[in-house]
Amino acid sequence: MKCTDATSSDGELQAEASVSKAIKLWNTDAQSRTLEGHSDQVTAIDFSPDAKLLASASKDRTVRLWDTSLKPAPPSLDDHWDKVTILVFSPHGKLLASAAANDRRVKLWNTDKESTLLHRESRQLCDQLLEGNHEPTNFPCYPVEKIDAVIDRNHGLNEARLQRDVMPWVVPSAENLSFSGVAGLDGIGEEINAEWVRCQPMGLSRPKPDFAAGLRRSAFTTEELHKLENYGTPLKPFCFTPDLCFPFLTCEAKTGRIGLDQADTQNVHSASIATKTILSLYVATFGRQHVKTQSLLGRVLAFTVSHNNRIVNLYGHYAVARGNGSNFDGDEMADLQYFRHDIAMFSLSMYEGRERFRAFNFVRNVYEIFAPQHLQRIREAVSSMQVTGRRTGLSFAASDVALDREDSQQDSEAAGSQGDGFMIPMEPASVSQKRHMAKLSSQLDRQQQQLEQSRDKEERLERQMER
Repeated sequence: MKCTDATSSDGELQAEASVSKAIKLWNTDAQSRTLEGHSDQVTAIDFSPDAKLLASASKDRTVRLWDTSLKPAPPSLDDHWDKVTILVFSPHGKLLASAAANDRRVKLWNTDKESTLLHRESRQLCDQLLEGNHEPTNFPCYPVEKIDAVIDRNHGLNEARLQRDVMPWVVPSAENLSFSGVAGLDGIGEEINAEWVRCQPMGLSRPKPDFAAGLRRSAFTTEELHKLENYGTPLKPFCFTPDLCFPFLTCEAKTGRIGLDQADTQNVHSASIATKTILSLYVATFGRQHVKTQSLLGRVLAFTVSHNNRIVNLYGHYAVARGNGSNFDGDEMADLQYFRHDIAMFSLSMYEGRERFRAFNFVRNVYEIFAPQHLQRIREAVSSMQVTGRRTGLSFAASDVALDREDSQQDSEAAGSQGDGFMIPMEPASVSQKRHMAKLSSQLDRQQQQLEQSRDKEERLERQMER
């Protein structure tokens, strides 16, 4: 609700926000404490139905969920690009709706999962990646003072124009930064509009991101590449294009608000595959129940950027186990669910351009802070792999032929080497791949349904609020 004082449903707690940034909370025994965490005036507060949570909104464009029994400030929920003025809990208390003054949408927060599934370290990493003040030093096609004119002209034009004129200063090229003298980026590679031909999709088509950044083959030693080439298959890829390994960042640029939703959906597909790739490597090396594998669940393993000519969305992607970790039909990855964490949303045109380089700064930090961690995580797994003889038959090192779903053959290393030097044939690849594709397609369908249901709820709530 749009108010600066609230009382819990049982009447035991009261809260009040003054013109300051703090909130005063007290109970019927006159015990009080001050909740501090917002960086600007608090505009609305509301208790959850069970009084365990207090939601607060602020002019700093964030929402915070306070545990009424604890004092530390909770992480902020950042997804509005104007001051948040309205808050309301659902009757069961599991959803919180927030609305800002001028961003023309309602945001629904899941109060159960948002605070429990994602590791605290990953939340802190996302906050760290937003810090700093990296800005582009030059523009290859037009002077910096022409940015507003370029943004206006790109309104309603096709995606190719958006990618050419706007994307370079939303998502900088790691290779261009390296060529310009930025140290430590030599091991990062990138692809533009390149299909991920060497991986099995989690749907009917393979990803083809507008931009993707990952590790170059030269980032690995000869021994590490030898191990990875013996490990890699379409179901367990490491090299997605001839030179791009283990992607950790994708970007999709689309026109209009509907296009931005499409960009989000495509990025979910790409990032889920990238996240699954790291987990598959750890499962193959250490086992599904190993502590090293378990420690990756709930941890951000990939980032995505979605933008049009007005708005930029930043996300982190991670996986959690939906059951007890047991296998589903022998597939050790089948019990995983893939989630998206909202990191930030920036405006390219509002606030006199103060936010237009925030995404550029974020991606620079991803290159400089996250990419080395990403490489070290992979090397930790590869170092524990056994050194084996080079496998026979088709391999990624020998061929760039795309996988045919109907009659392609499984890579031969999975057959297992026997003492007499012969290989025992496995079932045709078409059988195992179709079975695996069916599971992945079903999971992607569920994710799409969840996205559609969330948009429907936002629209219904927005109509109710307008009435």
